[in-house]
Amino acid sequence: VVIVGGNGGMGRIFSDYFEKSGYKVFSFGHRGWDKAPEYLKNAKIVIVSVPIDITIDIIKQLSPMLREDQILCDFTSVKAPIVEAMMKYHKGPVLGLHPMFGPDVKSLVKQVVVTVPERDEKASEFLVEQLGIWGANICRCSAKEHDRAMSIIQALRHFSTYGYGNFLSEIAPNLDKLKDLSSPIYRLELMMVGRLFAQDPRLYADIIMSSKQNYELIENFVNSLQEQLKVIKEADVDIFTERFLNVRKYFGDFSEEALKESGSILAKLQDER
Repeated sequence: VVIVGGNGGMGRIFSDYFEKSGYKVFSFGHRGWDKAPEYLKNAKIVIVSVPIDITIDIIKQLSPMLREDQILCDFTSVKAPIVEAMMKYHKGPVLGLHPMFGPDVKSLVKQVVVTVPERDEKASEFLVEQLGIWGANICRCSAKEHDRAMSIIQALRHFSTYGYGNFLSEIAPNLDKLKDLSSPIYRLELMMVGRLFAQDPRLYADIIMSSKQNYELIENFVNSLQEQLKVIKEADVDIFTERFLNVRKYFGDFSEEALKESGSILAKLQDER
């Protein structure tokens, strides 16, 4: 296995897993290209694990050194343009991968890994099976399905958290007092905000700004907030209630599931305070 960008957080996690499973692993970053031909010579799997904005350039740079029987993969959170580039510059098996977790995980057990098999799926079946053996939950989908979902799950969510944290820093309330006054649910929400700002800003910029589709979705969200703000300004309880119940209808049975599951999480959080 060769991991380009293997010295990063995600690269290190998978290097460790592959090595513990008996694979021979070679990793290099921007300074190791002189050894790339040697590393790639006997590789079966080649994984690109670099920032989104340079991934396509790295694929181009790799392509002349790849054999047609090598499986080319990536770890980016955007799939359509990356998979398209792998298909364009590599003639062999192509498997898009997106590990849906951060570099701070202790185990792959129950962690979601998205797979986007684009060419010669049979050739990469063993790799997907290996992920399952490590305990990952595999979610197979197309690049288009993945990117639409990620715009909502990652870009929109991270933007909302970024915006909320940025606003808090502007009005600068006393965080200790906020925590003291917090109910378990707000404390959990505050922890999720703090968690984002404890990490690499480049990572979140790459995710949020990775596509025009993300921008358009976030723009629609901001416009929607203006409409909701109008309801609050006019203190229109009837419209608020109507929209609230419409959202409840959309969520259906999941609302009750979420109430119960979040209750269990909050009870554990409260015990740990």
